[in-house]
Amino acid sequence: MRFSLFLNHFALALSLSIATSMFSNAQARVYEYTFTDINGAQKSVPESAPYLNPHGNFNALLIGGLDQQIRLTVTRDADNSAVYSTTTSIISVDDRISSANGNMFYGKTVTIPPISDGRYTIKSEILDSKSTVVSTTSHPFIIDTVGPTSDNFSVPWIPGYNMVVTGPRWELGQGQESAINLAIKNINDLSGFDKAIVQIIKPDGSIQSSYTMAYDDGSRAATAPITKGGGAIAKATWMPVSDADVEFRFRAFLYDKAGNVTQVPDQKFVFDSSAGEYELFAVADPNSSTSVVPGISSGYIKYSAGMTVNTNPVTLVYKIPKHNYRAYNKAGLSFGSLLTEDNSYVYIKQSTPVGTSFTIHNGYQYGGGNASYNVKLSSIAPKSPSIKSYSANFSTIGDFSAGTMKFTNIDFPGEYQSITVFVDPRDYVQSFYNLTQGYEVCTIEPGESSCTGPFSYAINKGNGYIAHDLLPVD
Repeated sequence: MRFSLFLNHFALALSLSIATSMFSNAQARVYEYTFTDINGAQKSVPESAPYLNPHGNFNALLIGGLDQQIRLTVTRDADNSAVYSTTTSIISVDDRISSANGNMFYGKTVTIPPISDGRYTIKSEILDSKSTVVSTTSHPFIIDTVGPTSDNFSVPWIPGYNMVVTGPRWELGQGQESAINLAIKNINDLSGFDKAIVQIIKPDGSIQSSYTMAYDDGSRAATAPITKGGGAIAKATWMPVSDADVEFRFRAFLYDKAGNVTQVPDQKFVFDSSAGEYELFAVADPNSSTSVVPGISSGYIKYSAGMTVNTNPVTLVYKIPKHNYRAYNKAGLSFGSLLTEDNSYVYIKQSTPVGTSFTIHNGYQYGGGNASYNVKLSSIAPKSPSIKSYSANFSTIGDFSAGTMKFTNIDFPGEYQSITVFVDPRDYVQSFYNLTQGYEVCTIEPGESSCTGPFSYAINKGNGYIAHDLLPVD
C-alpha cells in the first residue's frame, strides 16, 4: 500500500510538473467559468462556449505558470470601458486547480462581481516577477440572464375552411393539401437562440405531446406543422386526434445558449381531425311501401353492402348525430341535403350516379369523410356516366390533357379558362360539374360524347394550392 501511495503521489507530481513546463512559458488563458445560474443550478462553462447566466458573482478559472502573476481585466464591448480588473498573487505549487472535467493545472480562480447583461472581453496578462507583461490573451464572453423574446403564437397564412387563427381561442382543422404551420416569430436573444419546444396541453394540465420546432435563422422564426401538407390532407403526427370537442392549449418554451428559458403565452385551440360519428343508413327505393327513416312512411330501405338497386343515380341516406352536422356545429359534416331530423339525429340524402364519388366535408377542411358505398345496379337500372378523359386550358400554358399538371412560378399568375370532358355516350343528358366551386360546367346531349364549358379560376404566386373535383352527373 505504501508503494501504491508513493506511485499515486509521484504520478500527481509528474502530471503537475508537466503542466508547469507546458504553461510556464505559455500564455495565460481562461479555462472555464463556474457560477450559480439564475435558476439556482451549479454550472461550469468552457471558454469555448462563453454564454453565462450567473445569479450574482461568477468565477474565471485561469491557467498560468509557476512564479507568475495574472492581471485580469473585464471590458464591456459596447463602449470599451473596463468594468473589473484585478491582479492575482504569484502562482505557487499550492495553486492547483481541478476543472469540472477532472483536468488539473496550476493557475488561479478569480471571482468576478455581478455585471450587467452584455458582450464583454476578458483579458489575461501574465506578469513576471518585475510586473512586466510577458503575454496577453483575450477571450469574448456574454452575460445573458434573460430568456429569448418573441411574438406570440401565430399561423403564417390564413388557411380558410372557416378556421379561426386569431383571438383567445383558435379553431383549427386539416384544411387542404398545403401544409398549415404553427409559428413563433421575431425571436431575439443576446447569447443566441438554441431551441424551441412546443407542447400540447390537455384540459387536465397534462402533456398530450411535444415537438421540437424548426428554426430559421434568417427569419428568426420557429415553426411546427399542424398538418402534413405535400399533397396529403392529414394532421401532423404530434397533433391530437379530436373532433373539435376538446379545448387544448399550445405551450412553448424558448431556450437560449446561456441556458435561459422563456415561456410563450399559451394559446387555446380546438382541432378537428376526425369526421366523427355518422352511418350510411338507408337507400331510396320508390317501390318500397315502408321506410326505415323516422318520420317518413315509405320509399327507404335499410342499406347493406353489396345490395342491388333499381335506380341510378342512387339516393343514399346518412344518419348523423345532430352535434356532428354542420348546421348545428362548425366542426360537423357538410354534404347532400337534409331529408328529415328527430331529437337526436339528422338524416342526410345524397344522390350520386353509381360508381362515381362525392365528397363528405368534415369541419375546417376539404373532404375528410368516408363516402364509399357498395351497391350493384340491376338489369333495369340506367348505366352511370363514365368519364374517358378531359383537357383544360390555362391562360399561360394553353391546353393540356387530363392528369397531374406541374406548375412553376413562371406560369403564375394565370387562370383556368375552359374544360373539355370526354365521356361514353348515354341515352340521357349528362351534366359536368365543378363541385368545389359549385356550378355546372357544361351538358352532354343524349348520344354525344363531349362538351366544353368555362372553368374560371385564377392562381396567383404563393405557397398554397387547392384541388378541384370535376364530376358528371345525369
